[in-house]
Amino acid sequence: MTTEIINKTDIEKRIDEWIKRLNCLFDQIDLWIKSLSNYEGKKSKAFQIQEELMVRFNVKPKEVPCYTIFFQGQKCAIFIPNALWIIGADGRINLTVNEKQYILLDLRSNRTGPSKWNLVTPNIRHIHMPFNKNTLLGLIKKR
Repeated sequence: MTTEIINKTDIEKRIDEWIKRLNCLFDQIDLWIKSLSNYEGKKSKAFQIQEELMVRFNVKPKEVPCYTIFFQGQKCAIFIPNALWIIGADGRINLTVNEKQYILLDLRSNRTGPSKWNLVTPNIRHIHMPFNKNTLLGLIKKR
């Protein structure tokens, strides 16, 4: 995705918007998880990685939301935001499910539209799958 950021304020606004999109995704996942027995979701926070544009414009990392899914009290899925500025997407989340690694990419067509989260398996990056309730349940219920 081309970047039209020109100053520190623009970068800070973009990070705030990223945090809103992450919260929206994790709120949706929370609703999906609440419908399952023996599963529980929990939000937490971590400091984002200081990406190149942030360094260039002296923007400090902010706390970003993370999300963990527990099955019978044990962690089974962890969502950790990885990067906002990446080629071909509008943000990346690293997802670990039962010790397997996945990537969530926001493939929305422009920065003003709704997020379009897609699941990617790192060793098969050319295959994208829409991330929805069925996709999530398929991942976390594999044991």
